[in-house]
Amino acid sequence: MRVLNLSGKVDTSGYTRVYTVANFPDVVVLDDGLPQDSLREISESFPTVMLGNKAEAPPTVDYVFPSSEEVSRFLEEYARMTPRDRISHLYDRTFGLSYPDTVPYVSYYGYGRYLYNVLTAVLHSPLRPWVGIYGPNGTGKSKLVRTILGDRYRDAFHVAGESIGFRVGGEEEPKDVVVDVSSFRDDGELAALMGEIHRRRYQAIFIVEGTEVPDILSTVPFFYVPALSERPPKERLLLLEHILRKVERDGKCSRRVEMEEGFTDVLYTYPWPNNLSELDNVLRFTLSVSDCVLKVSALPYHVKARLGKGDEPPAWDRYR
Repeated sequence: MRVLNLSGKVDTSGYTRVYTVANFPDVVVLDDGLPQDSLREISESFPTVMLGNKAEAPPTVDYVFPSSEEVSRFLEEYARMTPRDRISHLYDRTFGLSYPDTVPYVSYYGYGRYLYNVLTAVLHSPLRPWVGIYGPNGTGKSKLVRTILGDRYRDAFHVAGESIGFRVGGEEEPKDVVVDVSSFRDDGELAALMGEIHRRRYQAIFIVEGTEVPDILSTVPFFYVPALSERPPKERLLLLEHILRKVERDGKCSRRVEMEEGFTDVLYTYPWPNNLSELDNVLRFTLSVSDCVLKVSALPYHVKARLGKGDEPPAWDRYR
């Protein structure tokens, strides 16, 4: 277990020590002598255990103990856990749940939580304002909207093609319109749709695949959904655990998923160009070929090659 010790009051000499956050510690040890801004910034990014008064700790700090002896005992117990158990423990601590059937949306303190809370307030407001989200492909934009709307997402009118005519199949017209902006070839079509939505007084949710919003939507408030590589390490750990719990809940593995020490480095160092969809598929691929154990050696070749652990590609990749 790698420990970054920022406290002069706790002895961590018995563990593998790292000296900067760039080495991706498994846990950061700190005390309440640090400024609040520093405590919050560090604890938003990494699992943290703090020596001090719980009432003075930022809510992002994961574990707080009043004495150095208790911190030391916790570190001993934490080090004895398997890598998967440490992440699972963090997940339960973060969301206050023990193996839930579902967690609606994985976000932690900071921008991810702000994004979820603001969109929830907007999409459930009786004022029904228009809103949009944008970001790189695979960041979970539709998943976010689907989670917040619930059954309303199923009943909404989804525009994701060249046709913009409204087809009403039930007794009541839909009140929400979810628009995939990338399906429109020019601003004229999008302008016509916006006019029709306005005339019918629907609530519009615009989804843009990419990092630029068309000028025609400049009057609509847009929120950015960050790429996986932009999210803090702790949020990536929570996403990893979330996916593994879904795999286990659905009975896709014959036993509890485990992971080898150091596998989390893959989360931090691989750029994940296709974001959450790639993470999900890479994990499922790796579990399929390694009997439900996450091993670096079982990763797809394109991931290992990017990490400098590729050697020669396997035959199925070399001759495809």
